[in-house]
Amino acid sequence: MSPAPVRFHSILLRAGAEAFADNHRAYCARWGYAHRLHAIGTPHNSARTLLVYKYSVVSAALADAPDGTLLVFADDDAAFLAPLPAPSVIGDATHWIAENEHHHRPEGSCFMLRAGPEATALVASVLDRLRIAPDAGTDRWAHRELEGLAAHPHHQLIDGRHYPNLLFARFGHYLPEVSAFVLSFNPAVHIDVQDMRVRGLFVAHLNAVLARDGQLYDDLPPAPTSQPDYEVRNPGRPVALLTSYTPSIAGYATLSERNIAAYADHHGHTHHVYRDLPADLRGRVAGNWIKPRLLLKHLAEHEQVAWVDADILIHDRARPLASLLRGRPVALARDVSGYEFNSGFMVFSNTPACIAYLQRVQALIDAVQDKRGVYASGGDQAFFVAAWAEAGGDAAMPRSDGVSFNSHPALYDGDSFMLHYMGYPDRLRTLVMQHDAQRIAHRHAGTPDAATPPNG
Repeated sequence: MSPAPVRFHSILLRAGAEAFADNHRAYCARWGYAHRLHAIGTPHNSARTLLVYKYSVVSAALADAPDGTLLVFADDDAAFLAPLPAPSVIGDATHWIAENEHHHRPEGSCFMLRAGPEATALVASVLDRLRIAPDAGTDRWAHRELEGLAAHPHHQLIDGRHYPNLLFARFGHYLPEVSAFVLSFNPAVHIDVQDMRVRGLFVAHLNAVLARDGQLYDDLPPAPTSQPDYEVRNPGRPVALLTSYTPSIAGYATLSERNIAAYADHHGHTHHVYRDLPADLRGRVAGNWIKPRLLLKHLAEHEQVAWVDADILIHDRARPLASLLRGRPVALARDVSGYEFNSGFMVFSNTPACIAYLQRVQALIDAVQDKRGVYASGGDQAFFVAAWAEAGGDAAMPRSDGVSFNSHPALYDGDSFMLHYMGYPDRLRTLVMQHDAQRIAHRHAGTPDAATPPNG
């Protein structure tokens, strides 16, 4: 007997999901499955309406399929990482869906049904649940409409190698050392701001990797070798930018260094670059803990110094730092999360008040016992904020908004001055920064990112 045919249905519930649709198409092309794309015309409707559309499409597809047909459904939160053949995953079962490791209900971004009365009744029960669900408060990603449905346990690997459905937001930093049949981009478990643009960039990269039978992140730029631990570009200028990183993050830090160097050249600023910790601190502290020490050192040489974390890119090279200060001696930007401000980009002037503030931050950090990790003891940011509060908070050092500078990528728009690629796994961060650095260089084609080393 010939195997039952397989039909695949992509159900897109939002705009901008082209990379996910391409991933589904490539999966179908690999195995010769019939593919059909469904995209709701009102993607900004309520979560309940989106779910009603999704399961109505499923119901219609079942009605159109002969009994025994295997139907695969995936929405725009699902991408195939290990493209296993669908029949080998479902086996002889009438349905297949994986457990969501976070809320332990079925993860509805991808599932399979075998056409017939049992599958029809299952989907009808889901639509009945949605019929009485409230418009306000229904969560598209909680998958309560699937409560009680038997699901493939999260930790039960397929073929002993592949997770059935891996939550990218929670476990993406393990890739590619672990594998999964499906990656779920369910944002309900995201520990930071969910960024649709970054999701699309990653899935486009995944698609390219699968097309060439490669491995995730295999085309990231190699970290430079044989560079001095410290260099200075355009020394002795009134304004300086200060970058510091360690060899462990050189892959993406080099992208930032070149970008910041180009900005410094454009405006005639000094650029100090530390490519490792000072020798007396190596092995004792993580790189973020030396910010006040280096700021105090270089403020003695300049009128103003800007600290720039190594995961920042300046997108608008023409905008001057003075526009951030607005006549004030300091520039701090509100944080996208729970902190009063983000210490990844800060500008300080050579004034007694700024120096006293940085000395206080250094004193607070000196008293911290555990500084071996970026987030140990609350991280450096907690102590910058504590000293700011002691100094009088906004009354003494007013904060800016989160879009004028030091912006999280989720806040990106066409006017963004700089983006701070915070909170991503390192290889994903490198991937996204590489993409954006290339776009920035193309935009400033007459002044490409600096590729030459600084001069001392």
